[in-house]
Amino acid sequence: DILPVFLAMRQSWPDAWMRKSWWQISSTLGMFKRSQQSLPWATKLMILAALAFSGYSPGIFSYAAKLARCMDAEIVVANIINSRDVQTVSTITSMGYEVDGENYIDSIKNERLVKLNGFIKESALPPEKIQTIFRVGNPSVELLKIAVEEDVDLIVMGIKAHPDWEHFFIGSVAEKLFRRSPATIVFYRDKKQKKQLKQRISLE
Repeated sequence: DILPVFLAMRQSWPDAWMRKSWWQISSTLGMFKRSQQSLPWATKLMILAALAFSGYSPGIFSYAAKLARCMDAEIVVANIINSRDVQTVSTITSMGYEVDGENYIDSIKNERLVKLNGFIKESALPPEKIQTIFRVGNPSVELLKIAVEEDVDLIVMGIKAHPDWEHFFIGSVAEKLFRRSPATIVFYRDKKQKKQLKQRISLE
């Protein structure tokens, strides 16, 4: 038990050290993890899993779940329905086609929730550790807002495979978050992407 040791150490410290707060001392020594629930001031870690529900989404969520288990963190799953897609549907509706923008959004949400429930079931994470947010808007803008609103510590997201990685990254959602996010970002790579990127690196 580290507490008796810690208290014994305090008795030998000069008054200047004694005046330091408990939190400052424990942080300086690195004795406590934020995940220790016995500490009343310990704050929870929050991971934002940004999912587009593409073919890479299962891997992104699985990786975020692994990090959450290791860090005893909670996950916010965010999916942004691009407002341009909704506008396109509205334009088609105005042309006389039987497509309703609001029903389109609801159907997309329901479809993606079914997929997400599958991801969660496979991850074996407790449901109470997962929060889901669906929004309509500009993906990069809305993800940044969520990162601030939820006080996110880490963002896990992916970059779509592309033959020209450098030019694809410029102007993408990933690039905008990389430049503006207040939280650390982890870019997930699946096996195919790893292979492609390794082939581009010369070991000579």
